[in-house]
Amino acid sequence: MQFIHNASHDSAKPPPRAKDKHAYDIIKQLILEETSYGYWEWKEYQPFNFLSPTLIQALGYTEAELTRDSIDWRKLVHPDDLPAVEELNQTLLTTTDMDSFRMELRYLGKNNATVWMLSKAVVLKRNVHGFPISIIGCNIDITEGKQMQLYSARQAELAQISLAVNQPFELQHLLLQIAQVTETFLPSTGGASIVLWNKQTLQYAVSASTVPGQGLSTTKDRVRTEHGATRWIIDNKQPIIMNNIAEDPFTANPMLPEFGLHAYAGIPLLYEDEILGVLYALDNSIHYYTPQDLDFLQELASRASLAIIKVRMYEELNTSYQELQTFTQSVSHDLRAPMRIIDGFSAILQEDHAAALNDDAQSCIRRIRTASKRMDDLIKDIMSLSKVSRQSMHFEDVDLTDIASGIFNDLAATCPNRNTQVTIETDLRLNGDSKLITILMENLLSNAWKFTSHKELAQIYVGKTIIDEQPYFYVKDNGVGFDMNQDGELFKEFSRLSNAADFEGTGIGLSIVKRIISRHNGEVFAKSMPNEGTTFYFRTSA
Repeated sequence: MQFIHNASHDSAKPPPRAKDKHAYDIIKQLILEETSYGYWEWKEYQPFNFLSPTLIQALGYTEAELTRDSIDWRKLVHPDDLPAVEELNQTLLTTTDMDSFRMELRYLGKNNATVWMLSKAVVLKRNVHGFPISIIGCNIDITEGKQMQLYSARQAELAQISLAVNQPFELQHLLLQIAQVTETFLPSTGGASIVLWNKQTLQYAVSASTVPGQGLSTTKDRVRTEHGATRWIIDNKQPIIMNNIAEDPFTANPMLPEFGLHAYAGIPLLYEDEILGVLYALDNSIHYYTPQDLDFLQELASRASLAIIKVRMYEELNTSYQELQTFTQSVSHDLRAPMRIIDGFSAILQEDHAAALNDDAQSCIRRIRTASKRMDDLIKDIMSLSKVSRQSMHFEDVDLTDIASGIFNDLAATCPNRNTQVTIETDLRLNGDSKLITILMENLLSNAWKFTSHKELAQIYVGKTIIDEQPYFYVKDNGVGFDMNQDGELFKEFSRLSNAADFEGTGIGLSIVKRIISRHNGEVFAKSMPNEGTTFYFRTSA
């Protein structure tokens, strides 16, 4: 191809006469003026690899800049493609049966701009030994097509990262994924790294890196906290693009040459106006970053910032939640003691001093005891709600049939004369936390038992069905039911529907059910009609 050294093989015939060469040059020039392809030729007896004006222009040069004496084809080829080009060169010169070739490769144009070319060539003449002495070829600029391919690949990767950010994730793993995408799809030949900034301690932490040999712990203390590029980006909230670290006004960190790096782009990680860190793309050769490269880096930096903020918000929310749980437990525990005292002394008055109390006084005592019992029930339910939120989970195969049977036996023992028909399907099983599933069933079945208490024949069913191709368990009763216009209030804490006024309860039970199902990443909902009963459906994704 055009990148061929002059060979020392014997020629088949001497150079053409001046008259023939002049005519040849005129014809060649006419062809070049009519084609948009970059044309080149090589001949054994000429010390010059000819590049057409079109090809020179495609590389961003003028003919004056890329003259006969200045062409060094090795410097024109992208370093990553040079080994393959040299191998092809050697094969072409040392074989007698290779008549043509076709190759996609990258050139380094003016200012190190990457120019993709499709190079095609044919061997025109060979010497008496069969080796090439004349080759002609053309290069087609395919940069635009390659850029479209790269753009599509980058967009696909950005979509994957966006999807990951909107799902549960581990921050360091996601930041490493962003660094890997930076390295592969920018691409950054020296790797990529993400440095996080702690504004309280004014310290950095290298959170992710794909730079060969760069360990997170070994480099932590080597990022300059003052006067370096990182600190400038942090303070100014602006990127730094350094095509050549030899021109770095901050005097490049000694780490860069240690890792063989010669160029970098540093993009601030910003959320609104808060600086969170820096995303670095690093190159092991002088590199000129295009506007498209910088747009891609900015998109990656934005996603990294969003991930950092989401983790921070989750941690803050979790801290507040834990504090609230601790407060709830403490308050609930502290309230139960005085409530026992109130109920205890009320019981003494009611049982031991009834004769000394008139009817109004006894009515007041009854109301005090009823209210204290309700308060005690409410405190117990609040503690239960807190417990199901904090309790660690152990997933196992749970026999729902056995759990439901045991709960109904206990309920029947509290009211042995009730006329109740209970139907439980056999072999109802799910994967979940056995303790939490038991609490869930206790609440659902106690609800069904309570709201069918006014029926002459109470009917309660526990079974399994398919809804939208998903398996759901259900608890169905023929109780008082409720208006579905109220279903938005059903699972809220302390919420009681209008038809529940005649029944005891604190309004916490179904909130506990909802919390347990949420912890199993499942779903629960109800269908009901007044005076016709209610069915609760639930599933777990465990």
